[in-house]
Amino acid sequence: MWLSLMAQGHQNLLGFSLGPTFPTSDFGSKDLDNYSAGFANTGVIIDFTFSHYWENNIGFEAILRSQSNTQDVQSLANGLVARFPGDVVTVESSSWQLGGSLVGVGQRFALSEKVHFGTRLLAGILSATSPDMTIITEVANTNLTVWTHQNTSFASSFAFLIGFSIETDVTERMVFNTKVDYLGANPEFREVQYLGSDGSISIDTWRQKVGSLSIGFGLSWKL
Repeated sequence: MWLSLMAQGHQNLLGFSLGPTFPTSDFGSKDLDNYSAGFANTGVIIDFTFSHYWENNIGFEAILRSQSNTQDVQSLANGLVARFPGDVVTVESSSWQLGGSLVGVGQRFALSEKVHFGTRLLAGILSATSPDMTIITEVANTNLTVWTHQNTSFASSFAFLIGFSIETDVTERMVFNTKVDYLGANPEFREVQYLGSDGSISIDTWRQKVGSLSIGFGLSWKL
């Protein structure tokens, strides 16, 4: 039987959590034939959260999130070598950097006197920075080495988050949280610049579908 967590009044919580985040769908794809592949590796998230709950178990939540995912440069290099056998390819890249602010609603229930279950649905803005990347190719059967450089780019888009949590009271005011959530967004990177070793410059615009399944562990304090 579900027991009301808020039987004794309103409650405010301020907390943080961190943990791994696993790229899904196109964001985590390592398929070079997929134009939308992000080649993102497992990354890390840091969340800062404020929550306010009323007596009816329904509440308001706000999250500030920072997320970083390195790029799988080896998979990218292997894919290029498969296309051009004999070439030696090296890829140097920075990480995907994501940050966002989201607000929404949540609902919490008591499973026991000290253990609680919560769900949440939030929406907001996600800012994304694409990797700064250089692909260096030693062309087979020649003394030629060429490179292509992709400049980093910045984009923002609508984002949503769906998640649930298990919260355990550690002390009268401190709560240990385990949170699982899915974050989705689709930022458009406009006029991304590409530089070639031959002096060429090209411009492209593309979207990166971002999907991340995250597990966070942290603490909250009852205010």
